[in-house]
Amino acid sequence: MNNYWEHFKTICTHKKNVYKLCKKVDIPWRGITHDLSKFSPIEFMESAKYYSGDRSPIENCKRINGVSKAWQHHKGRNTHHWQYWLDNTKDGIVGRLMPFEDCLEMLCDQFAAGMTYKGNDWSIDYQRNWWDSKIDSHSKYMHPVVFKFMNGVYKASLEYFDDNRFIAEIFNYNLLEDYYYDLKERWEDEEYVD
Repeated sequence: MNNYWEHFKTICTHKKNVYKLCKKVDIPWRGITHDLSKFSPIEFMESAKYYSGDRSPIENCKRINGVSKAWQHHKGRNTHHWQYWLDNTKDGIVGRLMPFEDCLEMLCDQFAAGMTYKGNDWSIDYQRNWWDSKIDSHSKYMHPVVFKFMNGVYKASLEYFDDNRFIAEIFNYNLLEDYYYDLKERWEDEEYVD
């Protein structure tokens, strides 16, 4: 029973962290409605069963069972996950372009997950290392604009040694919007091909 309570508290902490970041990038409603499906029985029960407190229970479940029903449910209902935008085509799996505000929420979600699981040990370095460990799989399936957007934000973090300064300066709606639409325009003009 303790896992259920601890998992519930972790969800709430994560939602609070996401809300703070979403508010910073002027999408507070997305922070409020973020990850509500985690309270559904299929997601909550499985995640509580595989709860460890230091990483996503979905990752624990996938490591043990090879698949997570909670993840299948979650990514199919939350447009801020890049996996929601994957499509099967005659050419294989293709990542579709995510709307800008979904990309923003995904960014907030990723940083908030790190903050939630690492607590006081969270840092920009931790977050960047997490991203670096995902680059191969993400670059293969994410839409090129989405990947370049996310990768660019993480690369920008190399210039910051102060975690709070990074959040204050980079988590800015107008700055991120300009960056996203510049990448999108360049992609549409075929200035880069991935």
